[in-house]
Amino acid sequence: MFVPEGELREVIVEILRGEEKSISAIHRELENRGLKVHRLLLTGYLRAMVEMGVLRERVIPPSKVYTVVSSKKKDIYDAVGEKVREVCGAGEENEGGAQKKKRDLLTLYVLQRLFLRPVFLYELKKAGADVPDGASEVKKGARRELRKFLAMGGSAPPPRNPAYQLDPEKVPEDVDEKYVAVLEKVLLDVTYSNRLRKETKQTHLTDIGRYE
Repeated sequence: MFVPEGELREVIVEILRGEEKSISAIHRELENRGLKVHRLLLTGYLRAMVEMGVLRERVIPPSKVYTVVSSKKKDIYDAVGEKVREVCGAGEENEGGAQKKKRDLLTLYVLQRLFLRPVFLYELKKAGADVPDGASEVKKGARRELRKFLAMGGSAPPPRNPAYQLDPEKVPEDVDEKYVAVLEKVLLDVTYSNRLRKETKQTHLTDIGRYE
């Protein structure tokens, strides 16, 4: 089976996860998975991945071995922010731009759905978003209880940091479909499984919780 170049990187990263391998070993593992990649093409691709900082190359005569470069692990805010930009588009606009407003709203929606609670401003900022139009600030008492809850898990927000939520009745109809798309992208990305996906559309409608 031929593997598209865009997916080859994911397969190589998965093969090298946690261990070093030579070009021969990588080539053999690809063939074991039914992926036909010419040895010269693989050599050039590995070199390109080294230049991009994805892989580290080490010479152990007479071979070269490769391993994945360790990097800071993405947290949920990094992952959601990145995939929201993929779903909504990452065009640079001014603060009043329509595209940015869509990204901000979807970011709050995704985090609120995932966490089953309002979202603090510092969390939105970590995901690269601002407070979207239509979001309401939770009352002081509810915010205090949320802060206590997060503090018990070691994730207390900054003092006096406001928290926001979306009213389900004011959320655009297509946002739930985009929520599903973001979660699908996050799951496939963290499990290196994009090559397994056959593009289809799937929609799930679920209410989001609301705090008073």
